[in-house]
Formats: sequence, structure tokens, C-alpha cells
Amino acid sequence: MGCAESKEAIPAHNRGLVFRVKVLQALKLRTSCEVQVGQSNATRLESTRDPYVVLTCTGTSASQHTSTVIHDSDSPTWNEEFFFCVDTETPELTLTVMDKEAIKG
Repeated sequence: MGCAESKEAIPAHNRGLVFRVKVLQALKLRTSCEVQVGQSNATRLESTRDPYVVLTCTGTSASQHTSTVIHDSDSPTWNEEFFFCVDTETPELTLTVMDKEAIKG
């Protein structure tokens, strides 16, 4: 368990700073869709949205964390906190919203 796993309090870190990120919500996410080719035409099928967030931060001891999946929502609310132990003065944070259904094979 690294510093990013704690949700109770901001953990101590003796090599640098602790970077706290709170993921609140997303609004009006686009629907991932599939195209099903029939005998005479193509039909667009909209899938449900099961979004989650992947947080990636450079210059940290634990560089990636993932939020919980919110099922069947285009405007999900996570309200989750993540902690990164930052070892650099210029960390770069990337948040990527993914759809769990889109990665099923």
C-alpha cells in the first residue's frame, strides 16, 4: 500500500509532498456505440455507460489509480479521493474517463 491508498487522512511522506486529488463527477458523457450490420442496413446500438476514471501522475511513488465503476450513468458522481506521494516540483496529472463496457471482449 502506497500513499495513494489512504482515504482517511493525508499520509506523511518524508521525501516530498503529498498530492491529493478528489474526483467529483462528470456530466453528459458520450455514449459508446456499436454498429451491427444487418442484411439490408446498418443499425446503431447504444450501449450503457459504465464510466470510471484512471488517474496517472508522473513523479510519484504510486503512479496510477482507478476510481470505482458507476454503472449505467452518463453523469456519474464518484466523490473519491486519491493521494500521490510527489517526488518532483512539477508533477503531471492525467485523468482519463473510461467505459468498462467498451473494454469487454
